[in-house]
Amino acid sequence: MLNHKHNLYLTGAFALCALSACSTDSLSTAGSTTMPNAEAKRIIYHTDSLSVVSLNGIQINAYSAEKGVTITCEEDQKFYDARVKVNDDNRVEKYLSLHKFGNDCDSIFNVFKMSCGSDNAQLAGTCDESGNLETYCTYTDNNTDYVDLMTELWQQSNKPCNQFEYINMLHTLDRYTEQFTDDPTELSFDSHVLAYHGNMDFDKLIAAMTEIDEETQNLKNPRIRELSANDIPKYFPMTATIAKDNIHKGNCKTYIVFDYDASQPTGHALTRISKDTIEITSIGKGGMGISTNAYFPVAFLVQDCEGLIDENSTVISKSYIAKTWCSPLISKTTEELQEEFMDEDGEWHWPSPDDWQSTYKPNPNCGENGHGDVDAYGEWYRADLKE
Repeated sequence: MLNHKHNLYLTGAFALCALSACSTDSLSTAGSTTMPNAEAKRIIYHTDSLSVVSLNGIQINAYSAEKGVTITCEEDQKFYDARVKVNDDNRVEKYLSLHKFGNDCDSIFNVFKMSCGSDNAQLAGTCDESGNLETYCTYTDNNTDYVDLMTELWQQSNKPCNQFEYINMLHTLDRYTEQFTDDPTELSFDSHVLAYHGNMDFDKLIAAMTEIDEETQNLKNPRIRELSANDIPKYFPMTATIAKDNIHKGNCKTYIVFDYDASQPTGHALTRISKDTIEITSIGKGGMGISTNAYFPVAFLVQDCEGLIDENSTVISKSYIAKTWCSPLISKTTEELQEEFMDEDGEWHWPSPDDWQSTYKPNPNCGENGHGDVDAYGEWYRADLKE
């Protein structure tokens, strides 16, 4: 294994990466397919990298426009290159290249084959005596979730690259809010917030939110709990790993504060803490958007050194419409629709389904920096905790 003591945690909505050695060969589009020549089927990306992390030979390239990621790492003569891409037709492509991995090559290859499904159990390519391999698979999955695929790729790369869990150099609170606006005066986390976690273990959260007060036998405030140092890794494992001894200071108290997510994707930011009051902002997409309607809690890690809050503090909610996470189109107003599609007798004459865009208009709040993808969940931490 490569001896890198770095933690690279991939969750949330990453996109894809491009490497100069990628091939432009056309790719199969039907079903699960075994490729006769894996070497000629390297995945190619056509957009600029959204983000790049490079640490002592470990590199992650991500591209949101194409939904995928590449992870590479190297040391001495060893080289590892794993790629995933999700196409618009729900066709998933996976590529793996190993160089000088010796006896570890077979086990890494077996994990790759399992990720491709049973139809791809016999893939082109085998590990040679030096542990070299180049292989590829593609399959169609109408229920594919590229966030899950990105997480899967990270997990598969964890052992070959000797990556420890939970460190993500990209997931800082500032980067989180930058997805929604380019004006930090409009939206930012309160300075007391240490971390945000948007897809925590559901059972752990429910257990914490339904805790009973031992003295009164009444249900505690379901929105806030004080946390001990030992409890933090249970709810915020990445932050605990990064921060180490930087969280508990003097007489400061640490709390977990809960919010609810009822429409996905929705952003969440704890934007203000004052005496006995905590303000949480829910962030919606500007313009048109498609969402799901699951219901689950999300959480914030808060440190209070001034005695501003306790477990009885009030949590209030507000909303914010994102400026950079937006759709270029918004629905026309009722008055605009009436003027365009209603005759003098009050009868509606709607356009054909092929002309659906005529019921919308340009979104004036979606400017040049507007984008349609957002990583609203995962775990995010305050940048100075890792210093």
